[in-house]
Amino acid sequence: MPRNQHQRVLMALDGSQRSLEAVRHVARSCPFQHMDIVLFHVFSNVPECYYDLEKEPKAVKVVTAVRAWEVEQRKQIKAQMEKAKDILVAHGIDEGHVHIVIRKRQIGVARDIVREAESGYDAVIIRRRGVGAMRALVMGSVATKLLEKLDFVPVLIIGRHPCNNRILVCMDGSACAMRALEFVARRLGCGDFHVHLLHVIRARGRGGFGVASDTDAECAAKAEAAMEKVFDEGRRILEAGGVDPTHITTRVVRGALSRAAAIAEEAKTGDYATIVLGRRGLSGVKDFFMGRVSHKVIYAARQHSVWIVN
Repeated sequence: MPRNQHQRVLMALDGSQRSLEAVRHVARSCPFQHMDIVLFHVFSNVPECYYDLEKEPKAVKVVTAVRAWEVEQRKQIKAQMEKAKDILVAHGIDEGHVHIVIRKRQIGVARDIVREAESGYDAVIIRRRGVGAMRALVMGSVATKLLEKLDFVPVLIIGRHPCNNRILVCMDGSACAMRALEFVARRLGCGDFHVHLLHVIRARGRGGFGVASDTDAECAAKAEAAMEKVFDEGRRILEAGGVDPTHITTRVVRGALSRAAAIAEEAKTGDYATIVLGRRGLSGVKDFFMGRVSHKVIYAARQHSVWIVN
């Protein structure tokens, strides 16, 4: 799709200050400057059963208070959504490309967001946690459900790491990983980004006294050699998308005890604000809604933004 043709991204907001932080992150990010952004909120109004109390003379005051609460909640949500729009516009995004949609809850918050996403979007933006999320939890219940159900569109999880132009793309030679790279190329060709392609080789076994065996070293060398061809194809895709070839780097990490931990460490030491992965790796087991590595990275790199591409 030509870069001058606007694509649509759905940004799910819950009306919290935390969601406004996500909006500020998006506003400062070049990849979203030339997209139509739909700010979407599912309004959980009072259950209809409360209004049935109007038939009871003694419950009139209760119903009046409930209705007043709902009106006030709607007013606050609308104000928050307008504030979110103002943040985007203040950072240079055309006002005509920012849209506010507030929908009455039909099935459930997560499922209503999924239903909206099915109407045609190029990506869905969420935060790890929303209103009422416990600090001990890395992912809120709604975010977890969305990751499971949104397997037909890229899901961009916004983290707390300061926004920058450094992107880490995890490569394993799978078709899904290549699609993730193509997504990056389409999104980042508009800016001065540094893209780092990373492949992690997990330690297979250990020889005596905790030293890697010769067989391990030989397997790692073969895997690394095979990845060079993948990296070459990755460079070609990024350059075709407009990324400066001098801003593309590659690295292979050998002997990692955990691929997810190695990816998180690379992002931390290299100051990469965003990590990009394919939803499933080489195994591509369809019985699981997400690959094990992708799932673990979301938890291991909890401060970073993580893009999961299907």
